[in-house]
Amino acid sequence: MKRADLFTKFLLAAIAAGLWVLILRPLVWPGTLAAKVVRAAQFQVVDSQGEVRAWVGVDKDGCPELDLLDRAQKARVVLGVAADGTPVVGVSDDKGRPRGRLMVDKDGRSGLDLFDEAGKPRAGLCLLTDGSPVVGVHDQDGKPRAGLTIDKQGRPGLCLLDREGVERAALRLYGGKNPSLDLFDQSGMPGVSLWFPDGGSPRLRLWDKNGKTLWKAP
Repeated sequence: MKRADLFTKFLLAAIAAGLWVLILRPLVWPGTLAAKVVRAAQFQVVDSQGEVRAWVGVDKDGCPELDLLDRAQKARVVLGVAADGTPVVGVSDDKGRPRGRLMVDKDGRSGLDLFDEAGKPRAGLCLLTDGSPVVGVHDQDGKPRAGLTIDKQGRPGLCLLDREGVERAALRLYGGKNPSLDLFDQSGMPGVSLWFPDGGSPRLRLWDKNGKTLWKAP
């Protein structure tokens, strides 16, 4: 056998031994040797047909992202961190349209938004930084029309808004026990107020468009 052939076989054997030690051996016996850091721009997980079903990478804006795809290659679950550090979890329907989003903004407010088939927000749940929960309901144009909240003093309130976003009616419990109902005009000025004071009879007040009292009882 020629010396060159011997050298080639020796070199191939050495490469094979190196591959075994560095790659194959850790996979067969993980405890024997493990890489501490693996660096890559993107990782993909494929199914038995070779179709990508999940990937982890960094998008064009430099934000990390994890996508889970269905068999039609539509992203159904997306987990990422926005450029401002906001963590976001999004879920989509079988058309790839966003239908839900969970996030915590940079100010510490956590929220859940639900969208219709047109991508319009229809319902939302938010927890403010002071711990007050807020539930909002939107119309088919995505405009807020009703809101329910409980402030940090424990006082619940329900408000109704018109299509222009002006509050037109509000039902509240002042002090957590005294109910009140307020009706507002198109400019948001009070028009009718009905409430129960502590230990007293119900009171009613009517206002003009300038906010002056027209009539009250008692």
